[in-house]
Amino acid sequence: MKLIRGLPRQAKKGELVALDIEIFQGEKPHRPTGIFAALSVSFLDSNTYLIEDRADLPAALERLDAGRWCIQNALYDLRQLRRWVNIKQRSVWDTLICEQDLYGGWFSRFDLANLSRRWLSEQLPKGQREQFIKTQTMTDEMRQYAAADAWATVRIAEKQMQYVEEEEDGKFAWYHDIDEPMIWVALAMPGVRIDVDAWRAQNIIHQREAGRLEKELGINVLSREQVVGMLQGLGVRSFKKTDKGNDSTSHEALASLKEDAELRGAKELAEATGAVLTARMYRKAVSTYGDRWLDENVEADGKVYPSWKITGAETGRMACSDPNLQQIPMRELPIFRSFFLADPGCRLLIGDVNQQEPRWTAWLSGDAALQKEIRGGMDLHMVAADLFRIKGKDRRRKGKDINLGLNYGMSAKGLAVRVGISLQEAENGLRERQMHYRGLQAWQNRMQQQAERLYKVRTASGRPVWVNPYDYQWMRNAINGPVQGSAADQTKAAAVAFNKMYKAPTLLIHDEMLADIPAGEMKKARAAMNEAWQEAGRQLMPDMPVEVEMVSGLHWGAKE
Repeated sequence: MKLIRGLPRQAKKGELVALDIEIFQGEKPHRPTGIFAALSVSFLDSNTYLIEDRADLPAALERLDAGRWCIQNALYDLRQLRRWVNIKQRSVWDTLICEQDLYGGWFSRFDLANLSRRWLSEQLPKGQREQFIKTQTMTDEMRQYAAADAWATVRIAEKQMQYVEEEEDGKFAWYHDIDEPMIWVALAMPGVRIDVDAWRAQNIIHQREAGRLEKELGINVLSREQVVGMLQGLGVRSFKKTDKGNDSTSHEALASLKEDAELRGAKELAEATGAVLTARMYRKAVSTYGDRWLDENVEADGKVYPSWKITGAETGRMACSDPNLQQIPMRELPIFRSFFLADPGCRLLIGDVNQQEPRWTAWLSGDAALQKEIRGGMDLHMVAADLFRIKGKDRRRKGKDINLGLNYGMSAKGLAVRVGISLQEAENGLRERQMHYRGLQAWQNRMQQQAERLYKVRTASGRPVWVNPYDYQWMRNAINGPVQGSAADQTKAAAVAFNKMYKAPTLLIHDEMLADIPAGEMKKARAAMNEAWQEAGRQLMPDMPVEVEMVSGLHWGAKE
C-alpha cells in the first residue's frame, strides 16, 4: 500500500474504489456527530489517498464519482459524509452487508478485521481506533491505520465480487435489488416521536403491578432460591436444566411448567408460575425500558433515532439497536405502541400484508389447497379452526393462535395450552392439517433434506439462509428460513418502493411499515403504500395476491 496525502486521482468509469471515513470524538456511531478527521480512498493499484481537510471533500468525491464505491458499513460513512457533501443515491458495494448476504448464519462476525482475516488472510491493526475518540489530532500511526482500512476494503470487495461470479453464477439480486437500495431508505428514515410523559407514567404502573404480584406470591420473582422454594411448596421436585441449557427457573422452563400444569389441571401451580412470569415481565419493562431508557435514547427534539441494520439475521430480517425498538415488548404489553406518536400535524399510517407468512408458505410450497384458499380470499385462521374442530364465538382467534404457533414450530402440547384444547384434540388437529396440506408437508421434507445436504436453504430472492445441522432446532430452521426470509425480503422491497413513490418510512418493525403523513396527504400516501406492497409482491412472488391492511391514527396503537 502506498499512502498519498491529498486529493485522490480521477476514478475511471466503473473502477472499484474504497472509501473509509474517520471521525474524532464521535459519541453515537449511528448519529452524525463528532469532528471530521480524515477520508481514506483506496484503489486496487495499491494507491491510498488520505484527505484531512474537510473543505476538500466535495472535490475528492467529484473525482471519485465515475468509480464504483465500496464501503464497509456504508450507513455510517454515508451518514457522516452527507453532513458536508450532497451525495445522491448511487450504487454502493457495502462489504459488511454483502458478507451478511452471503454468509449470514454461517459466520457471526462481520467487522472489517474478521473480513480481512477471512478474505485476505491478514490481521488489521486496530490499536489506534480508540485514539480517534480521545483526540482531535492525527498522528502518523493514525494515518496508517485509516489508510489500511480502505486498502483492505477495496481488496475484500474485489474478492466478494469474484465469489458472487463463481459461486452464485453472478446472481446477487437480494443485495442489488433489496439491500443496497435499502441503505438509502435507512439514511432517510426520520426517527420516531415518543410520548415521554405517558411512558414514564406507565413505568410507575408496571412497578406497582410487579410489587402487587410479588406481595401475593410472597417472593422476589428474580431470586432463583425463592422461586425454587415456592415451586417445591407446590409439589415440584425436579429442577434440571432444559434442552436449551437454561436454568430450571428460566422463562422457558417456567412457561413449559405452566403448560404442563394447565394440561394436568394443576390450577394452583399454573396460576403461580403464570404470576411469576407476569411479575418478571413488569420488572423487566421497568428495568430495561424505564426512565433510564428514555433519558438515554430520546433526543432533544422528542424523537428516537435507532441504528438500523439492513441485514441483522440469517434470514435477512432487519435489525435495530441503540435502542432496539424490535425488543420492546409490544405484544406482551401493547400499551407501549401508544407511546410512539405521529409528528405534529401528521398522522401515522401503518401498513402490512395480511397473512404475509402463510402467503409465502403457499407460494414457496406450491401446496394446491393452501394456494386455492388464499386466492379465494378464504380466512386461513377460520380454516385452521375447522381443521382442529374448534367451536364457539372465539374460534377465529383460536385459529389464529394455531397458525402463529405452527409458524414457530409449536408442539401439540404447546398448541393445546395456547388454544385451550386437549392434547388429544391438538394431536388430531395436526394430523388433519398434514392430510389437508399434503403439498406443504412434501415441501417441508424437501427443505429439510436440502439443509442436511447443503447446509442452506434459500428465500424467494435467492438469499441463502445457512442452517447449522448441529443446532437442535435445525429442522425447524430449514422450514422457517425460506418463509421468514422471503417475508423479510418483501418488507424491505416494499420500503424501497414506498421511498421512491412517496417518502421514507418512519419505522420498520418486523412486517409493519409506519410513516408520518402530513394533513391532506393521507389518500395519496395510502395509495403509495398499497402500491409499494403490491410491487414488492409482484417482484418476489408473481401470481400470488397481496392483501394490504392499513390503518392510520395519532399513534402506533391505532393498529391493534
